Amino acid sequence: MLNLLLAVLLCLVIHLGVTALTGLEFGVGLREIRLGIGPRLLKAGPLRVCLIPIAGSVVFLDADEHTLAWEVDGATGGKPLEYAALPVRLTIALSGCAALLLLAFGALGAGAGPAFASGFVQIVSGALPGPEGAALIAAALAYVRGHGFLEVAGMAAAKMAAFNLLPVTGTNGFYALCEILGFQRLGADWRRRIHTAFLLPMLALLIGWTIALVRYAAGP
Repeated sequence: MLNLLLAVLLCLVIHLGVTALTGLEFGVGLREIRLGIGPRLLKAGPLRVCLIPIAGSVVFLDADEHTLAWEVDGATGGKPLEYAALPVRLTIALSGCAALLLLAFGALGAGAGPAFASGFVQIVSGALPGPEGAALIAAALAYVRGHGFLEVAGMAAAKMAAFNLLPVTGTNGFYALCEILGFQRLGADWRRRIHTAFLLPMLALLIGWTIALVRYAAGP
């Protein structure tokens, strides 16, 4: 189990770190990189480390903050993300997932491809009503017990890359989709409606997997 926790933490650090560094490389100002959720344990410049390391986010400066960048606590210098060209914005958005896939292929070889592709189906099907979610959790823990850290990290990277490419609010895939379809150029009210609409499937996934975890913990 420790291997799984360390693998998830490693993947999270790689995903967030590569995304932030890619943005900085293209001259985009970094507002915040948050590792974990819950109470904050550490604050250093734009870095925030929180108690529970199971999620995170990278926030770049936007056009409204650019004129007041010196007032944004911990922000680095640089241009707003909106001022970068579309290919650059997409590169930044997808760089973390690309790094996870490189880790997956480095650890699993050709097996990373099927692990990544099946991740999309498993993430959705495991959240549906029924026993599949609990069965997937049991299979994942069996895999962890039967493999070393490198293989566990590779499998975690493949699944996390798949999750972060889903078109639901809060993922890299959703941001990339909004950029490609031009949603970011819409008014604030329309953007809020779109974010809310795509938030619903994310909530459904979270609720479904929570139920699956409870089902697994309760046993047969």
